[in-house]
Amino acid sequence: MKNIKIEKKLVGDKFWFKVAYVNVEGSKGAKPYTDKGSEEAIEGIVQSWEDIAVLKVTPKVPFKFGYVHGRIINYLKSNIETDDEGRFGVHIGDDKVTFFVIPTAFDMVLTLELVARVKLDDSNYKNLPLY
Repeated sequence: MKNIKIEKKLVGDKFWFKVAYVNVEGSKGAKPYTDKGSEEAIEGIVQSWEDIAVLKVTPKVPFKFGYVHGRIINYLKSNIETDDEGRFGVHIGDDKVTFFVIPTAFDMVLTLELVARVKLDDSNYKNLPLY
């Protein structure tokens, strides 16, 4: 095989993009997630989850957001809205999930932090963008 990595000197951190991520444990009693069924049925399951992960991205720049759940890896194609502090909320289902962020400018380095686990009706986060 032709070893392009060595031939083109693609060794070291400056050539490898880092993905910021956090692992979040599932919520007991949440309806189990499935990727089977109509989009409406699947979204109905997600919207039934009352536990929310409050995530914070720094620095506050445009980025894409996604998750890994078992063998499912998805990301939202549009940029994510956050509050002034770079925070946004995500529903937490019945099982462990990994959330990740990717900057739209690949030379940026982001961090992703789990700020809190709250209930959907938490008044401290009533204006938080929720996904």
